[in-house]
Amino acid sequence: MSKNTKLLFVFTMLAVFFTGSFFVAPYRLWATSSTSVQPHTALAAAVAETAAPCDPTSTRPANTPTRTFIVNTSCDLPDSNLNDNQCLNSAGSCSLRAALEQAAAWSGPNRIEFNI
Repeated sequence: MSKNTKLLFVFTMLAVFFTGSFFVAPYRLWATSSTSVQPHTALAAAVAETAAPCDPTSTRPANTPTRTFIVNTSCDLPDSNLNDNQCLNSAGSCSLRAALEQAAAWSGPNRIEFNI
């Protein structure tokens, strides 16, 4: 855009970094001059600026293992030991809370699956 173009863009964006992906929530666009900007063009520019820092392949080595935790109970018990790298609560099962706690304790990529 040129310096003479007076546009006010208001973007409401939500970037969620989870398993290498992000989501852009709905946005609004207001133009304060007669110059028209297509909403998809403005959104593409905003996504391009946001996507680069969120690219997990640029900072993670290719051989970094992904840990997978399989949630097998609907109970809400915490993990019994965060240092053992196992998703086990006091009942001997893997709850969603325990899986999230183990995933947060690990600095590498994680995957949480469900088998309830």
